[in-house]
Amino acid sequence: MQQRNKLIVGFTTIVLSSTLAFGAIASASGVGDGGSGRKQLTTEEKCDKVDDVKARAAEIQQRISERISVLQERRAEAETNGDTDTVDRIDRRLARLENVSTRITERLAKVDTWAAAHCAT
Repeated sequence: MQQRNKLIVGFTTIVLSSTLAFGAIASASGVGDGGSGRKQLTTEEKCDKVDDVKARAAEIQQRISERISVLQERRAEAETNGDTDTVDRIDRRLARLENVSTRITERLAKVDTWAAAHCAT
C-alpha cells in the first residue's frame, strides 16, 4: 500500500509541475492574461480595412435579402397548404434575419461614424 501512495504522489507531482510550467509559458507569451492573443491594429490599418468591412457588409446584406425572399415564398406556400408549424418556424427565421440585418446596419453606421472621425478621406 505504501508503494501505491508513493506512485500516486509522484504522478501528482509530475502533473502539477507540468501544469505550472505550461501556465508560466502561457503567461510569459501573453496568451493567458485574458487577452485574445491577436495583434492590435493601428488606426491606419483600421482605416485601410473600412472599405473591406463595407463591402463585406453589403455582400452579407444581399445574401440576407435573398434568403428573406426565399423564405417569404416558402411561407406563402406553407400558409396556402395550412401548415401552421412551418409558418411559425419560417416566421421565427424571418424575424431572426431581420434582426441580423438591423444589427449589421447599425454597426455599419458606427463604422462610418468612426471612419469619418479618424480616417482622412
